[in-house]
Amino acid sequence: MNYDERFTPLNEISHALRTTDEHDNLVKELLTLNNHTVLRGVADDSPLSKLISFHPVISLPNDIMHDINEGLCGKVLLAMLRETSTKRLLSYGEIEDRLISFKYGFNDKENKPPILRKKHLAKGKLIGTASQKMCLFTLFPIIFFDIIEQ
Repeated sequence: MNYDERFTPLNEISHALRTTDEHDNLVKELLTLNNHTVLRGVADDSPLSKLISFHPVISLPNDIMHDINEGLCGKVLLAMLRETSTKRLLSYGEIEDRLISFKYGFNDKENKPPILRKKHLAKGKLIGTASQKMCLFTLFPIIFFDIIEQ
């Protein structure tokens, strides 16, 4: 995905998956160049590739923190908060007040999300780390218990 595609819905973008042969060819080319460049996202041969049945293209797991916590949770939270405002259940100011006044428990204090200001919500920017967004996502039904049904 590139900068020009940033507003294109993800279901309208298709990317060809890198094959093991393409990856191996990129690694060979990198080793031949020997100048510490990065080719199409490949920087070097993986030390794990010496393991039996391991290949970087097919063996690495998804990045849960970035894909789910920062990506999906952030988008869902933003959509719910915007819908809350659109339906006039709460204004951005009231949402901000609730998030400020909520008493986080002992286990959540470390991951307490930063204060979401009206300007963040208006701009569509959900600030915070992956753990802070996950904390807010988990506590959303408690913080906004009275509007969940609506």
